[in-house]
Amino acid sequence: MENKQLNKQELRSSKLNKESFKKLNRNNIVIVLDSLKVAHNIGTIFRMSDAVLAKKVYLCGDTITPPNYKIRKSSVGAERWIDWEYTESIEDLIKELKSKNSLIISAEVSSNSIDFSKYNSFLNDNLDKSKDIVLIFGREYDGVSKEALELSDLTVHLPIYGMSNSLNVSTVASVLIYKTLEYINSN
Repeated sequence: MENKQLNKQELRSSKLNKESFKKLNRNNIVIVLDSLKVAHNIGTIFRMSDAVLAKKVYLCGDTITPPNYKIRKSSVGAERWIDWEYTESIEDLIKELKSKNSLIISAEVSSNSIDFSKYNSFLNDNLDKSKDIVLIFGREYDGVSKEALELSDLTVHLPIYGMSNSLNVSTVASVLIYKTLEYINSN
């Protein structure tokens, strides 16, 4: 059997029409971007959020927002397909999400962060799958804000075994978002 790459037309033929797509149930994944400043990263995270049918993306603080040419280019227009909202205060947003019993998880290396290898165990012990999992990703230079870290139920980091001290925020987001989706779809 030949293993050939599908072209754009073949990929599109398997997609729902726009009206049906808008009616799809979304996964209980909510993304919060805490003052991200690089449009490419924001666009990539929008694209990832669309790929996993995330429920919503919140852009907080100084985060660049659509419409923005660089976001549109790196998201390949995915910001049109994902519900998103801008809010100034990440602290107020997290408090609101916590009032709805959402599980708040920040991606950051901190004094209390757990290694990514323990992420599934934490979810198994602490998650009602009917509740939203909120994933917070911080600014490229200085990470998740102190206010967000203090309000988080969990802080998780991806281990780095080489000499670099950090990974690109959109890379970390891709890993955590897909791992979270895998967990939601298990059992």
